[in-house]
Amino acid sequence: MKLNKLTGLLIFILVLGLTGPVLAQQRGGGGGAGKGPKAGRFYDLKTVTTVKGTVESLETLPSMGRRGGKGMKWQGLVLKTDKETINVHLGPVGYASEQGVEPKVGDTIEVTGSKITQNQETVLLAAEVKANDKILKLRDEQGRPLWRGWRCGGPGARK
Repeated sequence: MKLNKLTGLLIFILVLGLTGPVLAQQRGGGGGAGKGPKAGRFYDLKTVTTVKGTVESLETLPSMGRRGGKGMKWQGLVLKTDKETINVHLGPVGYASEQGVEPKVGDTIEVTGSKITQNQETVLLAAEVKANDKILKLRDEQGRPLWRGWRCGGPGARK
């Protein structure tokens, strides 16, 4: 009887040891930040800052495949501040316009978000954008994207 319990325990530990890394990988453990939505997993509350500047250009960033929504394009912009020029990642293309806030080239805007380094450059993952007397909310207080479920009627869906 003791041998059966010991054998069962060893099998359990073996199975747990083999499946743990697989589960961690599925949850997004490991890997570096790529350009586009994958960077959203790297929102860091310790690096949240607010910058003000002029929109120099608008960008469409490529999809990152499975996690980023296959074929979905992402919106970004280049912001020139008094101190630097910084790439800002907003969210899926179309989300900002459906929220009624679309920064345009030449606009002076204020962006609050997490400043991270990816591919040796500074990127701001936007949580909130103030433009043209309107506020675009992109993330909640914990940095979670508000656009999750946007196209499917989820929390980010148009009301």
